[in-house]
Amino acid sequence: MFGGSQHVTITGGNFTEVQGDANHYHIKGNYHNHNTEVGLHILSQATSLGAIHDSSERFPPPKCHPDTRHEVIRIVMRWIEDDDPDSSIFWIYGPAGAGKSAIAQSLAELIQASRSSYGGSFFFSRGKLGRDQAHHLFTTIAYQLAFHNATFREHLNQILYENPTLPTKPINMQMQTLIVEPLAKLNGLLDSAPVIIIDGLDECNGHEAQQLILNVIAEALRKSRTSLRFLVASRPEAHIRETFDSDQLYTMTRRLVLDESFDPNKDIEIYLKDGFDRIYEEHKQFMTDIEKPWPSYGVIDLLVQKASGQFIYAATVLKFVGEEYYRPNKQLDIVLQPTPRRSTVFPDLDALYTQILLTCPHRASLLVILGTILTFHCPQLPEVIEDIFHMERKEVNLVLRSLRSLVRIPGIECRGSQQGEEAEGEDDKGLRFYHASFHDFLVDEDRSGPFYINLEEFRSKFTTSGFQVISRFMPATFRK
Repeated sequence: MFGGSQHVTITGGNFTEVQGDANHYHIKGNYHNHNTEVGLHILSQATSLGAIHDSSERFPPPKCHPDTRHEVIRIVMRWIEDDDPDSSIFWIYGPAGAGKSAIAQSLAELIQASRSSYGGSFFFSRGKLGRDQAHHLFTTIAYQLAFHNATFREHLNQILYENPTLPTKPINMQMQTLIVEPLAKLNGLLDSAPVIIIDGLDECNGHEAQQLILNVIAEALRKSRTSLRFLVASRPEAHIRETFDSDQLYTMTRRLVLDESFDPNKDIEIYLKDGFDRIYEEHKQFMTDIEKPWPSYGVIDLLVQKASGQFIYAATVLKFVGEEYYRPNKQLDIVLQPTPRRSTVFPDLDALYTQILLTCPHRASLLVILGTILTFHCPQLPEVIEDIFHMERKEVNLVLRSLRSLVRIPGIECRGSQQGEEAEGEDDKGLRFYHASFHDFLVDEDRSGPFYINLEEFRSKFTTSGFQVISRFMPATFRK
């Protein structure tokens, strides 16, 4: 700003720097002209700019390593570039820590680079002011759409000028008046359908709000034939699955689960190797006596197995090992310690697990179920646990309802399984953890706190309950 100026004195005032042409520009400061765009100024007060993919609040954002996730990104980009897809919504889902946000971030950057397809983004984040509420979603999306199409912007500004209360209305009305109606004015002027990215839907405050968002989107697409596409990323929580499986959403949604079919172990290996190479170079003064390759291939393989397809595990390891003012080799030794006393190593991972476990209102039954999964050496059916601990039928499924991102539950999957979704084989008919790191968390009291499971005590309890079950089926003469 003021490039080349000399001998300038300025007292007071506000300044906005705009770079580029009127339709595609980067703005520092305010995002509109207060005098001529009163409507947009009103809207700006009801948006959450920190939820946009390239906001400073999210910097540095998680995103895919350039040599990973190629197949997932290729599938989504092919859907975006399809002029006539059979679905207007694309749902990416997977267990906690599977890398959904990183994929959404990378896709947002790719789509924005194409200019013609990017409509906007909203990255929910639990507990972050403005980023965990449904009523900020569509106002923020509308605000972004206004800066990618001048005609949309003009109509939206006029709508808000005539009714400045619209940002305070229910979200279904926001969707209709702030997005659908301005888009209808374009009359086929768009080169391609704008793509809206919504990440972390499960982190929006309230199950009802999450379901309402999906139903509002589906209703708008169904009734208006709006030229929009929505990419939604979330955990496979029960209420979200059920909403996507409803008749209204089922026919307009394509699904992709981040499972083993995309070979996440290979991507995690690449990510770890590159990360450790970077750490080695950044800490060369401490690594002069450490021979390369560091770490060894065996250690990399061990960490890949421990990750169990969980990118957050790999990211947490690299973050801990690469801490400033510490020797990386010593930090790695702590990670590899066989003892469970490593409470300082995985704070991010522990917070994630604790956050999910706290959503379950049946803590006593939950600990019994988790302890049983830990005790058995092979997956067991829910009915086995219900018999052993005198639970009612379907109680295990009820207790684990909010933990589907951590525990694989047999027979629970979305309608219309497609390639890349869960396929249940003979080895998958029992309860099991998605991540080996969840096992380590539960048996470490320093890490899991109220969710700690003492395996020795639980095995004793399990044995007692097991004998009681056996005795019920023994002839009376054997019980004397």
